[in-house]
Amino acid sequence: ILANRQSAQRSRVRKLHYIAELEKSVSALQ
Repeated sequence: ILANRQSAQRSRVRKLHYIAELEKSVSALQ
């Protein structure tokens, strides 16, 4: 259960980083 929670947290962090990168590239395009 603990490992599952850690992997879920890791995927959430990765998604946040991905969204941040998307917003950065979008603002660069504008």
